[in-house]
Amino acid sequence: MVGNDILPAEVLLMVFYFLDKTSQRGCTCVCKFWREPALDIFWKELDSFEPLLRLLGTMKLIPNTSPVIKGPRMYLHLDGTRTSDDWKLFDDRAKRVRVMRYSDVIRTVRDESWGKLSLVERDLTWHMRGGNIGIGSAVVHMLTSRVMEDALVPKLRKLTWDCTFPGDYL
Repeated sequence: MVGNDILPAEVLLMVFYFLDKTSQRGCTCVCKFWREPALDIFWKELDSFEPLLRLLGTMKLIPNTSPVIKGPRMYLHLDGTRTSDDWKLFDDRAKRVRVMRYSDVIRTVRDESWGKLSLVERDLTWHMRGGNIGIGSAVVHMLTSRVMEDALVPKLRKLTWDCTFPGDYL
């Protein structure tokens, strides 16, 4: 019996939507038939750009040492070089994103995988979700200088930007 004889993809999408992120990620490994719908739901809504950037390499935090430039306390930097396979994976996942949220309000993160992160990753995740990290100019240049057939996140339909202090971004 083939997977689509048991449950149509539309039903799988509805089921996967109600699972937590860890379970959704696990569903991508069950079988080929589950992979695409599970990936669609897993990447549909993001709380930051961080998960997409993680696909492109190891992230490091660089302190903002400028006495003149207001902004985040830390900047994100990606180590190494990107291969065509890295970009294919990035593009595949980016095309699945429909909703992206950003908030500079520090909030408590409730994530089942939190305990599995290293201290550096915890710090990075905390600050990125708290809005204390900006994307470094080298990362912005890397993202904007590549030749693309489509937008960076082509199917993005909703972008929410909660800003506590609007003057910080002017």
